[in-house]
Amino acid sequence: MPLQLPPRRSTGASSRNRPSRSRVRRPTVTSRRNGASPKPRLITVQAFRVGLVGVLGVGLGLAIIGGIQTIASLLTYIGVAYFLSLAVEPIIQWAGQHRVPRWSAVSGIFLILVVAAAALVLTVVPLVTHQIVGLAKRAPTALHTLTNEPWFADFTKSLGVDGGVDGLVKAASNFLKDPAHLQSIGGGLLSVGTGVVDGATAVFVVLILTAYFTSTLPAITNKAFQLIPASKAGSWRPVYDEMTHSVGRYVAGQVLLAAFNALLTCILLLVFHVPGVALLTAVAFVGALIPIVGTIVEALIIIVVCLFTSPAATIAAVIFYIVYHPLEAYILTPRVMARAVHVPGALVVIAVIGGGALGGILGALVAVPIMAAAVVLVERVIVPWQRKR
Repeated sequence: MPLQLPPRRSTGASSRNRPSRSRVRRPTVTSRRNGASPKPRLITVQAFRVGLVGVLGVGLGLAIIGGIQTIASLLTYIGVAYFLSLAVEPIIQWAGQHRVPRWSAVSGIFLILVVAAAALVLTVVPLVTHQIVGLAKRAPTALHTLTNEPWFADFTKSLGVDGGVDGLVKAASNFLKDPAHLQSIGGGLLSVGTGVVDGATAVFVVLILTAYFTSTLPAITNKAFQLIPASKAGSWRPVYDEMTHSVGRYVAGQVLLAAFNALLTCILLLVFHVPGVALLTAVAFVGALIPIVGTIVEALIIIVVCLFTSPAATIAAVIFYIVYHPLEAYILTPRVMARAVHVPGALVVIAVIGGGALGGILGALVAVPIMAAAVVLVERVIVPWQRKR
């Protein structure tokens, strides 16, 4: 029989001396050179990558912001042209319902605008020329009358200037002899000329863009909605149509307010025989198209013209605008816009004031349509989405 050896029993000492994988710790790799203290090996590749990506992201953001600032004027022109194309879209749709081609309706609208602009220029230029000539003829008499007023004599005396005609002429001559004053006047005239040229260029560009947008607005809209998934495009298209229709309703309401303002202004000017009734009525109509801000500007222009007519006309104009401006800004405009674009009156006032503070005249002009679009978006999208949750 083969010899069977008894199985070996593991002693506690041997099992205790056997290394366990779970308890083995890997030593930290250190480097010691020339007696220097050991330094841990640091992995900095990931930190460098994060820093590089962050720097590139900041640089790209600054480049985008700089590019937007560079083309800010062009973006403004595009926005104004799109707004104007939406404003005339209801007229074009009405013409389309009466079987008028879109290109014919667009051509007719712009032809009417060109004729109206030409008629305004032909009316304004003779009136302005006549007023300038009349002002030049009345200037010596007005200056002589002004210098004989006691309050004017006291005012010029407080400034250390002779209140007579000769003293004023001498003060003006001394002012013009200073090269610094001449340079400031020349710079101001250059700025005015540059502003006129820039304004004319902006009007021309906006008109061209408006013509293109108006002619191709349905095609542009269809192409834009092709970028949206088909499952969502059907639900978003009615919302977009209602938002854009609110712009047309806003323009119709603002034109109604402007016509009412121009009618009252025309009656006031005719009663007091103020010269240039047609021109000032046109100024009142255009100024009233801009909510709150435009009425103030046209009021100042008309009051200044009334100053050269009679004290009674001036007092009547001041009283009229003191009463009418709050009435239009805080009663008529909110009520009309609440019916036209279905925006509460308080939101209309807040939108106009906020838009004017942020974007000036242009901001005040587009504030109410933007608010109307926001109200439509809340009612048609956000509120139903909240109800489903």
